[in-house]
Amino acid sequence: MGYSLDGLLDESAEKYVILANAIGTLVAQGRPERTIRKWLEPPIKHVDDKCTVCRRAWPPTEHNVCPGDLLTKKPCGGELRPVKRGNPERVVDSYCVVATHQVMVWWPDLWRLHLTVLVRRRRSA
Repeated sequence: MGYSLDGLLDESAEKYVILANAIGTLVAQGRPERTIRKWLEPPIKHVDDKCTVCRRAWPPTEHNVCPGDLLTKKPCGGELRPVKRGNPERVVDSYCVVATHQVMVWWPDLWRLHLTVLVRRRRSA
């Protein structure tokens, strides 16, 4: 099944397209599929939970309160606040058509990322 840019580069390209077609088109343009799928991940990730008392970091959602011991060898019990990383501006708008189970993505968001993100070529050994 071939993918073409027909209709995706003109002014009528401001539309939602099927995710598989968008990925196929960008792969045909030379982007690795892994990179494209990484663009579709949530832009902000919950990476750690940090204690408000002892400031230690714990894996996300593992504990309700800080289990860490302070100098007294007693549980800290401090409140754990989420630490999030990412770029909230890097959002690719998408939705799922429930009846057909197709994911639709906003083509201009993906095309903008394709044009602005540098391609890193692998070096041969």
